[in-house]
Amino acid sequence: MRLTISLLAVIFKRKKNTPGNVTIGANQKYKPIKTSQKMLAVNYLMMEEQNNTYLNNPYLSNYEEAQYGKAHPQKYQKAKDFFASRKSKFYSDRTLEDHIEDNLGKHRKWE
Repeated sequence: MRLTISLLAVIFKRKKNTPGNVTIGANQKYKPIKTSQKMLAVNYLMMEEQNNTYLNNPYLSNYEEAQYGKAHPQKYQKAKDFFASRKSKFYSDRTLEDHIEDNLGKHRKWE
């Protein structure tokens, strides 16, 4: 009996399966990590390091950087002109007395 089992084991290999769900739990199987995935991770880390060096060592000085922010004179003047043009489209301020005088028709002539 043992002889037949050992001979059959050579021909019919027993499947090694994991009990339960393969992707979660204590008996899960992981995919092997490929070299291309390792290279992608290394390239990502190198890119992050390069970005960090660029951020820590700025090209512009603080004065030059302040010129390109919200305090830039051309941008400020352009915004000021835009809001002035928007404000000119509204009616000018009128008092209640002016409104009543216009509606009463004091300025109309009989002829």
